Amino acid sequence: MENYEDTPDVVVESEETIKMDSDATSVDINPDPEKQKEHDNMKLVSTDKKIEKNHPNVFIAVEVKNPEIIQRMQEVQNEMVVHNSELERHAMSLKKVHATLLAFNAHEEELPKARAVLERTLRTAIKELGETSFILEVQGMNTFNDRVVFADIKEGSGKLAMMNQHLRKAFQDAGFDCDSKFAPHITLMKMRFRHKGSIPRASYQGSCDKVFGEQIVVETKLLSMTKPQTFEGQYYSEGEYNFKDVLDRENRMSSKDIKEENALVASQPALPDIEAGATKRRRGEERLRPNVFLAVKIPSEEICSGIADVQTLIGEFSPPLKKLAVQASCSHVTLMVTNVQDDQMERAKDLMKETLKSNVNIMKKFDVEVKGLGSFGDRVVFAEVGAGADVLKELNKVFSAAFKIYGFEVDSRSYTPHITIMKGGKITKNSYKEMTERRFGTQEISGVQLLSMMKPHTEDGYYHCEGEFRFEDLM
Repeated sequence: MENYEDTPDVVVESEETIKMDSDATSVDINPDPEKQKEHDNMKLVSTDKKIEKNHPNVFIAVEVKNPEIIQRMQEVQNEMVVHNSELERHAMSLKKVHATLLAFNAHEEELPKARAVLERTLRTAIKELGETSFILEVQGMNTFNDRVVFADIKEGSGKLAMMNQHLRKAFQDAGFDCDSKFAPHITLMKMRFRHKGSIPRASYQGSCDKVFGEQIVVETKLLSMTKPQTFEGQYYSEGEYNFKDVLDRENRMSSKDIKEENALVASQPALPDIEAGATKRRRGEERLRPNVFLAVKIPSEEICSGIADVQTLIGEFSPPLKKLAVQASCSHVTLMVTNVQDDQMERAKDLMKETLKSNVNIMKKFDVEVKGLGSFGDRVVFAEVGAGADVLKELNKVFSAAFKIYGFEVDSRSYTPHITIMKGGKITKNSYKEMTERRFGTQEISGVQLLSMMKPHTEDGYYHCEGEFRFEDLM
């Protein structure tokens, strides 16, 4: 069963999520009337006054990786979908199973400070725990207003609550906007934003006392809600904190280290008006015209020669089409187009590096098979990509999401990996119909380039390269 919902299982003060305010209840689906009454009185209480806050974009969490728990959660989701097929779209991804400790808002410039606050606070919390690992017992199911269905945490919930208290106080004292609601749980189903209706209790009634298993907790992670997920489908990690390593690092800290940490925690990073410095487009202004593109180069002599042959044959079919041929030496597969001003170029290159480093499973050499011809209407003819297209699509996905988050304008149209052969005029299919199944060859891809649309081409006819990022150099 496929899972579509990527939102972390945080209880957020927002009408756009599940519309839970300080009176929202956690309802036990156990049919026992006395127990129902008891759980109906459980409140997710906000201790903060209602003030305007920045919505959370990062969260601290304990990941659940026990295969036994994951399998049993899958069984419950499957049973719910069998009961009501519409619920499939509301299933949480089982690649992201976690229990949230704290959700808060942090600008990119504030992340070093957030990491320092987290490290220092964990030292206190771990010492209070008296151990560098503990067990979470996941058993039973509950609901938040029939909009969220979750697995209950029995043993270990008190330890999570203690850690939440320490973290929330530390991050609020440091000036971060924090979600003040907390109820230890692991979300299984959540109604999508603005989706009317509820999750019927009958869909999971038979699993209300289900024993999912135990998870040994030895670390927490600082995860992003907004940055591109990894190739494995997990949240982008801003930092990982093994409890034992946290205490070991403390033992090695010098007086200088302590002083620097205290200064970082007390710092007030300068925040730009537009995060990442990308040019903001005012209402009513035209979109910035793309001037750069991310691409993988196709230098294979076999492929380039095959493209040149196709161009020649199309030109022989109709001589006026010769002028529409794209220089074969420029062959590439575009991953994404955007606009980057000169003073943003270094930031764009850093963003490409960080995006690749956070998606290690796609940061390795792969082959692209070029075979067949396709077209966009009658204005563009291109060579199609067979094997390797899935990796190119994943690269497009992670780069587009990253650049969009940082304020760069990104083309939102559907992405089709291809190598352009002819463009700029009307090209009839009759001119290439005998070549639609042609095989061009295979190209090994070992990196990604940032290329300019506007700057003069190099002597060999290729695009001016603003930056090249070889996978092996970033490992």
